[in-house]
Amino acid sequence: MLLLDGVCTQVMLVLSGGAFLAAYALLLGASNKVIGILFAIPPAAQVLQVPSIFIVERVGLRKALVVGSAGLSRVALLGMAAVPWLVPAPHRLTVLVVSLLLFWGIGAVGGCAFSPWMRDFVPDRVRGRYFGRRLAVAVAAGAAASMAAGIGVDLYRARFTPEIGVYTVLLAVAAAAGFLGVWFLTGIPEPRMGLTSPRGIRAAIAEPLRDANFRRLMLFLGSWNFSVNLAAPFFAVYMLTKLGMSMTWIMLLFLLSQAANVAFLNIWGRLADRFSNKSVLAAAGPLFMASTALWPLTTAQTSPVFVISLLSLIHVLQGVSTAGVMLCGWNAALKLAPRASATGYLATNALVFGIAASIAPVLAGVALDWSASHGVSLVLGASSAHPGLRIDGLDLLFVASVIVGVASLRLLARVDERGEIKEKEMLGEVYGEIRAAARGLSSVPGLRALSSFPYGLVRWRVGRSVRDGGTVRPRVRPKNA
Repeated sequence: MLLLDGVCTQVMLVLSGGAFLAAYALLLGASNKVIGILFAIPPAAQVLQVPSIFIVERVGLRKALVVGSAGLSRVALLGMAAVPWLVPAPHRLTVLVVSLLLFWGIGAVGGCAFSPWMRDFVPDRVRGRYFGRRLAVAVAAGAAASMAAGIGVDLYRARFTPEIGVYTVLLAVAAAAGFLGVWFLTGIPEPRMGLTSPRGIRAAIAEPLRDANFRRLMLFLGSWNFSVNLAAPFFAVYMLTKLGMSMTWIMLLFLLSQAANVAFLNIWGRLADRFSNKSVLAAAGPLFMASTALWPLTTAQTSPVFVISLLSLIHVLQGVSTAGVMLCGWNAALKLAPRASATGYLATNALVFGIAASIAPVLAGVALDWSASHGVSLVLGASSAHPGLRIDGLDLLFVASVIVGVASLRLLARVDERGEIKEKEMLGEVYGEIRAAARGLSSVPGLRALSSFPYGLVRWRVGRSVRDGGTVRPRVRPKNA
């Protein structure tokens, strides 16, 4: 039931968000600032998890809270679908924003109960592998749905008008998938939760903030998500507007990213169980920053082969790295949160994540509109014989995202995780697993490039001692490798 819920939820999210939401909003006349607001709503809604601590810790009805809030939130998707047909043109964007806020806001109330429910339901020893497999199946289903939807959008646009009609159909299908997922949630058992001693919301938040190690984890996750959300909401906008790509091509690239994501979720889960979540985050994080840094190069040449090849590599790197960060960021919070106070810890972590990830896209949207009106740009490699590479608008935003992301990775080193291998040589072990998996999928151009990535540049050769007294056998490199 938990697996099927994951599949339905993923299908719902891909059909109601990402490139489809961006295209829908653009057709309604959205500016960069409005796009930023739309993509800021999901993380901003996590703030509503905090008041839910009171209900969860006193009543203990985690399943009822999750099922009720999830079912009610899906109704807002039907409201989003009705916007072009029932709402006057001047108010359509306002109603779209409010509907999306209700969808994520009501759903976030149950999110406070979902994490501690899963903490008790899925055993510690297999949590990484199980959620890796669950995410892999869900992402695969979401990728298939998004590919079919992308083709459907282009076919619809070629035959029917107005174009916006196809996006309302997608939102209705997303709502149906969401309601089916709620039905599956009702079949998942809930382990008995011991009621905690009465605490106020302020006390529940103060406890994780006093925990120095968990505070360091929240600082890393907050800064990381700020950097990612500076750029990620505008990837689809970049391909739609600056590169002029069709929805089918965008969904093909998304499918490639999701294929890489599925291929590596189980690998990251296994590595997290074998080593630590922190080790996986340290390996996956730089890959995502590398993929973001490559976006400005897509306009360096006009050759379609060059653009598609580079975009393929970017999406493969995004899929591989997102799998590790998405899985192990959540697992690290679950692992470091004390069982008796898990609800307060995880809700506070969601609060920090929500604040950071919601400020970033709004700030990015405002900055984009301002830079466009003032002609701000950065020129690299200019000479009398060559005009150089001009970086402006979205390209400049991607550069800023990389700078913040690299800085946030330094905060990860201060987090202490039980069973963690301190030595940086561990990254060599992790990247060895990545290289082996990528070679096994070398028929995919992007993954073939990944298998040749110079991981030795980020590998440090130092002693191999393990914090808990274990040892790691070094990977022997063949002479002819």
